[in-house]
Amino acid sequence: MPTFLIDLDGVVYRGNTLIKGVPEAIARLRRLGSIYFLTNNSTLHRIKYVEKLRRIGIQTSINEIITSGFAAARYIAGNGGGRVLVIGEEGLIAELRDQSLDIVDDWRIADYVCVGLDRSFNYEKLSRAFKAVTGGAVFITTNRDVTLPLEGGLEPGAGAIVSSIEACTGREPILIGKPSTLILEETIGIPKGECIVVGDRFETDLALARRIGARMAMVLTGATSLDDVEKCVDKPDIVLDSIAELPDYLGV
Repeated sequence: MPTFLIDLDGVVYRGNTLIKGVPEAIARLRRLGSIYFLTNNSTLHRIKYVEKLRRIGIQTSINEIITSGFAAARYIAGNGGGRVLVIGEEGLIAELRDQSLDIVDDWRIADYVCVGLDRSFNYEKLSRAFKAVTGGAVFITTNRDVTLPLEGGLEPGAGAIVSSIEACTGREPILIGKPSTLILEETIGIPKGECIVVGDRFETDLALARRIGARMAMVLTGATSLDDVEKCVDKPDIVLDSIAELPDYLGV
């Protein structure tokens, strides 16, 4: 029975717009194997993703949602915990608090700086992160996705914020989200047996699939175009216009 690791942004939806045929495809894939929704987007708590998916017609539970924010919180808690300066939104903060971690604004007392997508990022936050990291705090990022696919096209992602902190501190962060295997190791573990990663990015989804020995289904509804696929050297195992085509491809 295969395990499906399915990205959300650009695969299931773009922003708040459902991609056509996805609920039916997910229901058919469930008949074939187990499903986890695996996202680098840390802006929402897992329960909020459950609510969002249910609103657009996909029945799921919190046990099927794996976010980079959840994995980052588990990583910090499992490495001694401490006080966390957060560059991120409420979803990331909520996941950290669920692990009984202290959220602080004072860079002087931060043990960790945890960075995710933060749409209110500004110079003051950059300065606090810079001072905390150069002062000895452990630098962690939920993901390095430089763009985020929304209804109107691509927007800057968490990777743009991470790069600014990396540039001024000269420090490389510990990466939790895809393509790092930590996003799985800190949550459900590396799936055993057949596994298919469904995503829309070479640098995250395809790279993770290669690291865990899984097949990769690239969909063209997000950050990657057919032209991008044709130009790449390491080509995905499966290329589809949409995840809606995957059940037919697999004969479900």
